[in-house]
Amino acid sequence: MVSGAATQRGALTSMDILNLPYFRAGGVAETKDSFSIKAVVALPNEIAQVSGCPFCSSTAEERVRFGSKAQSFVDAPIRGKHVTVTIDRQRYRCKGCSRTYSQYLPHLNDKRSMTERCIEYICGQAIRRPFSQVAEEVGVSEGTVRGIFGDYIVKMDSERSVETPEWLGIDELKLANHLRCVLSNVKDRKAVDLLPTRDHRTVGSYLSRMADRDRVQVVTMDMWKPYKDLAANIFPNAQVIVDKFHIVRMGNFAVDQVRKDCRTGLTGKDRRKLMHGRFQLFRRANELTDRERLTMELWSAFLPDLRAAYECKESFYRIWDDSRDSVDAYTLYAEWEANIPDQIEYAFRPIKTAVSNWHKEIFAYFTIPATNAYTECLNGIIRVSNRLGRGYSFDVIRAKVLYAGERGDDVSFFEAAVGDQVTNPQELHKSYVWTQEVTRFMESTSKAQNRKQGRQPKNSNHQL
Repeated sequence: MVSGAATQRGALTSMDILNLPYFRAGGVAETKDSFSIKAVVALPNEIAQVSGCPFCSSTAEERVRFGSKAQSFVDAPIRGKHVTVTIDRQRYRCKGCSRTYSQYLPHLNDKRSMTERCIEYICGQAIRRPFSQVAEEVGVSEGTVRGIFGDYIVKMDSERSVETPEWLGIDELKLANHLRCVLSNVKDRKAVDLLPTRDHRTVGSYLSRMADRDRVQVVTMDMWKPYKDLAANIFPNAQVIVDKFHIVRMGNFAVDQVRKDCRTGLTGKDRRKLMHGRFQLFRRANELTDRERLTMELWSAFLPDLRAAYECKESFYRIWDDSRDSVDAYTLYAEWEANIPDQIEYAFRPIKTAVSNWHKEIFAYFTIPATNAYTECLNGIIRVSNRLGRGYSFDVIRAKVLYAGERGDDVSFFEAAVGDQVTNPQELHKSYVWTQEVTRFMESTSKAQNRKQGRQPKNSNHQL
């Protein structure tokens, strides 16, 4: 296919298809999968004369022509096809040091043999998509994409400044067999950082280096004492709040424990029915369908302990539904604790222990209704991204979390996966549940594929 002729898909000229300043297309060859463009350099004098010898810093006047050499550069895809730009590049010999070097050309990266816009395109796509997909689209190896993204990480890390949040969320997740600490701005829904470990020294060192630590008003977390101790020492004026959903889900755990105990005396058929019906025990009473309510009534007829556990769980949830403030909440909790039936008290004992140890931080929620739902949701999305990539290093995962929202043409990492309409804790919790379900689906699919192909699941250790 010759340049200058209109293609069958439209009157796109060779100059239009290249669209690169100081270069014009001299010929275009199109195949099913690629474009090969022969480019002609057209540098103005002020740019052509600016570059001297890179070895001895001699000026452009102190050089002589030394022939030319054809060089190929990878460009950003056009219409989903790979693009290669070939240029006859002038060579020079320096009169001062007698060494040879190539003509300076803007918009081209000699290290990668790519155009600068191709590198920019790879960075923009790789931060949101698996490296293998980007490599296939551009027409380079996955290792090249990893190398370019590694350079991008170094650049972004050197330019990054962290804004201390008013509401700080602290949590952890397991990546590459290690627990990592996740820090987030739960009020503005932004990722603050992802730390390589969650140990006291690493987390404490990072938090101590934060600027304007007095700006932190709230710290949300799960019930892990080292986080509480760090928050008390580093943010003495901040209110620590235990994530609401870590508390209320303990009611479901208690009901499930009673369900498991009730199954021991049942026949095989009834045991299976009770096993498959466990998820309706986790639902709120107002969310049950008519059929599920009928099932619950049948269970209550011959499993009174299970019915009592479900009602106890529902009354525990209502503390968070009906309380006006922390004093009212604690009063309702005291009444609830006193009315737990003796035969199921053992199942709800972990709740009593947690409230005894963390009562101030738990009931602080009713004064400042802050939760860690955004951080938990972020954890789920990180797991999905890691699962899709398979073999990402910690630095890559961290960059995907932190820098997706810092590109002008991208949405944030969280908004890309969950959407920008999530504005309240209940909706955030639904998004968190969604990401957990996606993660479980990805893991089950991967295991099924391994079983089908006779492979044992294994962790990839590819690093940058």
